[in-house]
Amino acid sequence: MQTETRPAPINLTAFINEAPFSRYQKLVIGTCFLLMALDTIDLALISFAAPAIASAWSIPIARFGTIFGIGLAGSLFGSLLFGSAADVLGRRLPIIIGAAVFGLFTLLLPTVHSLEGLLIMRFLCGLGIGGVQPNCIALSSEFAPPRLRPTVVSITSCGLPLGSALAGMIALLMLPAYGWKSMFYLGGVMPLVLLPILVWFLPESIRFLAVKKNGSSKLAEILNKIAPMRKVADTDSFILGEQRVAGSPAKALFTDGRLPTTLLLWLMFIIGYLITFLLLNWLPALLQQSGIPLTRAILVASIFSLGGPIGGMVFAWFSKRSDSRRVMVIGFVAAAGSIIILGMSQGHAAMVVISIFLSGFFVTGTQITMYVTAAAAYRTTMRSTGIGWAAGIGRIGSIIGPVVAGVLLGTGTTVSQLIYITAAPALIGSAAAFLLAREQEEGIEVVAGRMENR
Repeated sequence: MQTETRPAPINLTAFINEAPFSRYQKLVIGTCFLLMALDTIDLALISFAAPAIASAWSIPIARFGTIFGIGLAGSLFGSLLFGSAADVLGRRLPIIIGAAVFGLFTLLLPTVHSLEGLLIMRFLCGLGIGGVQPNCIALSSEFAPPRLRPTVVSITSCGLPLGSALAGMIALLMLPAYGWKSMFYLGGVMPLVLLPILVWFLPESIRFLAVKKNGSSKLAEILNKIAPMRKVADTDSFILGEQRVAGSPAKALFTDGRLPTTLLLWLMFIIGYLITFLLLNWLPALLQQSGIPLTRAILVASIFSLGGPIGGMVFAWFSKRSDSRRVMVIGFVAAAGSIIILGMSQGHAAMVVISIFLSGFFVTGTQITMYVTAAAAYRTTMRSTGIGWAAGIGRIGSIIGPVVAGVLLGTGTTVSQLIYITAAPALIGSAAAFLLAREQEEGIEVVAGRMENR
């Protein structure tokens, strides 16, 4: 009697790495990049609108520190809430719900007429934004071949500074002609228009489908789009090709020698977000206080975000060829230097423009490298949790930075003094990156710029 032989299980990690980088994968990653840009547009619009709103409502600009901080607090809770939900529901649904939430409440923001109303709308908008960002990075990392993962994560993360730059362009074009409300109408409509496309096109996480009992059919469909010549069947079985972590992914962040890596990553994310959002939220107002007209201040402040994608890609090139942790050491030091130069440049237009560009280049380039390092530091079965928690905890810095800046400005701190103070956390970040680079925890080695499990 002849027994039927079942085909060997398909190793998903090997399958993705060996298949050509397909058009379908690029579309998925491009969609994640677009969502990252759109939600950062909605997050950044308030910083460009703040001087106009303060003038229209006859309130001190320093009171907007709380407004900036509450939106970022919402994104913190969104990262943790939607990140945890994604372990149960998959990545696709939290991304779609997050986009709907931040689009809707950005659209509704112009209907409020008080700081209290702004606080509520910004918090609810932040919830959606916080849910989209870490899940998009995790999903793009999941669809990238391991050999290209650092580059793909960097490209996806570049949606963050690009969105900030586009927010500045929107403000520059629409604020003088149509008023501050028009900016939020546009910012809210764009993700809502994209929703039907997300529902129709956005696939589920490959990792989630692999562990889901009834996920074989959809997984086979996705793999056939990635590599049509392989002809994967619904009846095939799949394995992740990596050792699973014991217990919950959140607990695994602190076990098996990962505690120092996790805590140092969290510290760097906090510092990176603190510096980025302090400068993003306050640069337009600070430049205006220095005597630069509002429209010109918006244009000059946008240069910070324009330097970000360029810095991100340059840092990605170095991270692919070296240890990304050591790249961050240099990046933080250079960021501190560029911020100090910015503080010294007040009153010198050309130097202000150059130093703002350099600040964006080094600050954002270093921040993007953090995502590359976080994606490489954890195994696939806990990578999404690692990135989501690092991004969520990092939001603490994005809340502290703008709020403390508002308090300092309200107590008489000058523009130059505030900028000099901002350089100090960057030096702390460099020390944390140095300690992470020195960390020789068992089971981790540096290979071609990446931390990989033996």
